[in-house]
Order: sequence, then C-alpha cells, then structure tokens
Amino acid sequence: TGAVIVAPDRRIISTGYNSSLKSAKKLHPKFQKWPGSIHAEAAAILMAKTDLNRCDMIVIRINKERQFRMAKPCSWCMKYIEFVGIRKVIYSMSEYPYLVEL
Repeated sequence: TGAVIVAPDRRIISTGYNSSLKSAKKLHPKFQKWPGSIHAEAAAILMAKTDLNRCDMIVIRINKERQFRMAKPCSWCMKYIEFVGIRKVIYSMSEYPYLVEL
C-alpha cells in the first residue's frame, strides 16, 4: 500500500508506504500494522514537512498481478487524516470504479 499527499496546487507534498520507521515507536499501536511498522497514510503524514491543511491524499494498493485492491484507510488513520486537515481522500478498490473518494 502506498499513499501520496497532494497540495491544492497539485504538487506532491509527501509519500508513504507500509514500512518500518524509527518514528513508528511514537505512534499509537493502532497505526502500526505489525510491531515496529506503520500504515502508509501515517507514514506520508509523518514525512510531510509542511502544513497539510486543504491537501488531498491518494491511497493505492496493487497486488502481484498488478490489479487494484481495496486500500480504504482504517478508522484510526482516518482520524489522523482529519486531525491534520487533509480534506479529501481517494483510495483504490478491487472493483469498478477503481478509485473512490471519501
């Protein structure tokens, strides 16, 4: 899974992916997929070096066969996204329409 944060002027502000980060220790365990790991959405927010108010986020998951899979942010990530002021979230689905907006 990967996440991209886009500014209102369509510049890429930050990217993130499911991974292990040093800063994951500072996060609530609900944001961690496995101990020491972090969700793509939270990683993108942590890597951003600017205000995220009015930005958009795109979250995509692609399997080994290069097909879209459901990548809807979990409820904890949605709370984090709302807290930092991201206004729109677009995520992938495994069926048509392949991209859905929250």
